[in-house]
Amino acid sequence: MQAVGARRRKHETTADTTILESAAERRRPTPGVALDAYQVLETLGEEDRAMLILKYVENYTFEELASMFGVSISACKMRVSRARDKIQKRYPNDADS
Repeated sequence: MQAVGARRRKHETTADTTILESAAERRRPTPGVALDAYQVLETLGEEDRAMLILKYVENYTFEELASMFGVSISACKMRVSRARDKIQKRYPNDADS
């Protein structure tokens, strides 16, 4: 009986690993795009970069961010806005050209 159970667990583990690897491959950005995102974020200070990532990638609210960083909600909104403005000025959208 254990041999059958062991084979089943081995198959499930292999299937789970294959599914996870496949999902990771689909989520992996193209090298140029990933490099651009990292370059853009590196132009910001550490806390501003963290705020943007937490706000727009992890979907934290301004209230949650303000609590984490020990600032007012208004200050948090301003920092996120200024960080976005800094990125937009440094990397203007060339789509209109």
